[in-house]
Amino acid sequence: MSMNLRCDEIDLWQTPTWITRICLYDANGDFRPVTETTHIYMAWVKQHLNGVWKDQIIYDNMKTSVRQHVNEIKDAHIKEYYEL
Repeated sequence: MSMNLRCDEIDLWQTPTWITRICLYDANGDFRPVTETTHIYMAWVKQHLNGVWKDQIIYDNMKTSVRQHVNEIKDAHIKEYYEL
């Protein structure tokens, strides 16, 4: 079952459990600072553009979605992340 990474400002994309945990917790199991969680989450969002695309239109649509979401994250003033 997927856990969802959430924050106090915007809706985030549904994340797999392992991404949620990597974003939130460091190697000691302690919560990461918001800036680290944001960085890891944005890297995960951007990786959605990796791979082979059979259709340029689908790729362009995903590229637009990724760009819009990354900009939304950058414009937000996220103070807290949590899991649901």
